[in-house]
Amino acid sequence: MFLINREAIIIKGKQPLVDWINTHDPGNPVSLPDVREENTVILVPECRGREEAVSIIENNFKVLFFAEIEEWVADESLWPKNITLETFRDWFDIEYHSMVFDALEEDIEKREE
Repeated sequence: MFLINREAIIIKGKQPLVDWINTHDPGNPVSLPDVREENTVILVPECRGREEAVSIIENNFKVLFFAEIEEWVADESLWPKNITLETFRDWFDIEYHSMVFDALEEDIEKREE
């Protein structure tokens, strides 16, 4: 295993996200465990602690917010308007992990999303 020069942030949905999803797809209700089953992991540069790493995420909160909700409701006309950092914090937990290991010897492939 190889320690890599990145840190990881994991974004996990909270109950307000669940409530919003269920408002727009009541025939297929989800629960909090459903939205927390698979989470987004974002690699960030090595930082001087949790606060710096989280600030990278918070500086990009709108892009991340919409990427997260798009997985549940694709129709952009139904998306919330005027998203703030406070909304992002209400809808998502941010987990920080300072040690990231690569278990493989192969190079990591990147593709634009």
